[in-house]
Amino acid sequence: MLFAYDSELISMLAKTYIRYGLNTDEFVVLNAAIANGYLELKEIGKSINKSSEEVERILSSLVDKGKIKIVSGILDRQALFHEMNSIIISQMTLPDLIIESIENSHRAGYAQGGVHMGQVELIPFNINDEQQGIAINQSSYLPVPKMWSKKRMIELANCILAFAENVNEEWINDYNAKVFEQNEKQKEIDKIREEERRELKRNRNIPKNGYIILFRLSDSMYKFSYTTSLTLEQKILNIQREYGDTVQIIHTLETYDTMKFFHKFIKTQFSNRFNGDKYELLEEDIKYIQNENFPSNAMEWLEG
Repeated sequence: MLFAYDSELISMLAKTYIRYGLNTDEFVVLNAAIANGYLELKEIGKSINKSSEEVERILSSLVDKGKIKIVSGILDRQALFHEMNSIIISQMTLPDLIIESIENSHRAGYAQGGVHMGQVELIPFNINDEQQGIAINQSSYLPVPKMWSKKRMIELANCILAFAENVNEEWINDYNAKVFEQNEKQKEIDKIREEERRELKRNRNIPKNGYIILFRLSDSMYKFSYTTSLTLEQKILNIQREYGDTVQIIHTLETYDTMKFFHKFIKTQFSNRFNGDKYELLEEDIKYIQNENFPSNAMEWLEG
């Protein structure tokens, strides 16, 4: 039984087992245990040419040293994954960590206002009576975010200093000018999109003439359909193609505001008759529709 991230965990283990404090035999056994899924000692031993007793001894030793956890006969992959990941993170440079964090937040769908490692809070501190400093809190959804480690803060300070020493004010001004230009373009795009949304909303509120069709199916159930783009004859032909020639057209209505009449009146009026995607209409319902004597709001949507 292979877990979703087993292949990634095996790859991580191969890169970090020496720093994790494993010897070659321990690595081989643990690697086989991950691939095995359940801790079947005999099968693990066969795959690496070791006895089941030797496999059990090595795994027990790893448990005793706190290198792995075994829960109900299964290796705790998640705990091991976090340990390997911590080792890999400790080897990465701060810029690479921030890039990876940004990419992960975008993949997770947090491109708009998402939290990643590059988003930090600068906290002024009085170191003593004469000296002030700035600490760094990491971005977090937590009410009180944690402070970066001293090692990471020194690394960040050195990275900022290296950048500042290798660019001049002209380069920064050019960069900011390009950012300003991009922001202005984005404002124009946003303005156009907002106008398009308003136009769409206005169009939705414009009444559309059309037809409502009530028809009976071969199972004696009823359906309503509507159109705002086809002629009545074309819509009836489409219904017959979809449901068969045995469909019986019961009544048609020419409507002034088709969408409101259909969604706000028809579907609401007969909601208690709904069964799946069909209606169980009574004879009195049919007569009510054919008489076309509806409430005032529905008559407004019907006749305008």
